Amino acid sequence: MKQLENYGVQALNTEELKSTEGGFWQYVVAGALYVMSEWDDISAGFNDGINGNDYDYNPCP
Repeated sequence: MKQLENYGVQALNTEELKSTEGGFWQYVVAGALYVMSEWDDISAGFNDGINGNDYDYNPCP
């Protein structure tokens, strides 16, 4: 513990350890699922942008 104090930090307690063990993988999975669910619009918009076409972003007629 003395070595940590030399660097100006302290050890984590058990609650802090539990909350930091998860990392950010949940956000990566959520982002991947969102991209998968919107892939048709993403690819259509990308292709229209590359080809110089206008893309109708309003799905309602």
